[in-house]
Amino acid sequence: MEFLIAKLFGPLAMPSRLIVLALLLGLLLRAGFRRRPIGRLGGGLAGIGALALAVVAVVPVGDLLLHPLEQRLPPPDAAVAPAGVVVLGGAIDAPESARQGRASVNAAAERLFALAALARAYPDATLVFTGGTGSLRRPEAREAAYARALIAGIGVDPERVLWDAEARTTRENAVAALAIADPAPGETWLLVTSAWHMPRAVGSFRAVGFDVVAYPVDFRAGGGVRWGFDPAANLVGLDRAAHEWLGLAWYRIQGWTDRLVPEADPNE
Repeated sequence: MEFLIAKLFGPLAMPSRLIVLALLLGLLLRAGFRRRPIGRLGGGLAGIGALALAVVAVVPVGDLLLHPLEQRLPPPDAAVAPAGVVVLGGAIDAPESARQGRASVNAAAERLFALAALARAYPDATLVFTGGTGSLRRPEAREAAYARALIAGIGVDPERVLWDAEARTTRENAVAALAIADPAPGETWLLVTSAWHMPRAVGSFRAVGFDVVAYPVDFRAGGGVRWGFDPAANLVGLDRAAHEWLGLAWYRIQGWTDRLVPEADPNE
């Protein structure tokens, strides 16, 4: 149900769509009902949309919202020798991969490179990859299947990895990884995902009883907020930030995390 809700209603809550919708709807109302109260309402709506677009074009609101999430859970000490590594899906566009017949990666591909690097650094560690489908139209397109083929090309033996091709959400990732990894008490397990997604991921794993150590990659605002006139990048960043903050709120409401923004020390 969570997956269906996210796919049906998530896009409607994206700021870029709301801004464009306000602008277009306002202009249509203004043009069609110029002399009526609804026309004045349309003019105001168009003005709000235009102002929001102008602000986002200059102010990197997405970076401002993502930066605290990326800094929440820092990378572990280099001396940490893990018993295992869990890598979350999200780096492969499974529907596009199905159309092309080969793995098609996206901007989160660093997750897979981290898997390869950690596999080489810790040859005795257990490796887990969890990632199913993110598409309602192509439920048969599973990310794990394409990740398996891709990592073989970057030097990782696919047979060394324990695969989950069913999980579609972060919570399902946590449940599946716990069942596959079966961690022993006191073991150290690294969790690899994008830095901006790490608080929700760590909170989800803790909620199912899997205590993991964050290994964040794919920083988008970790080097500081990027100012400048870049409307397209700023809108994309704003949508990403809105998606993650709404996800944090939804997971907290559902009880799938124990606080809105989990931190490194759960006892703080």
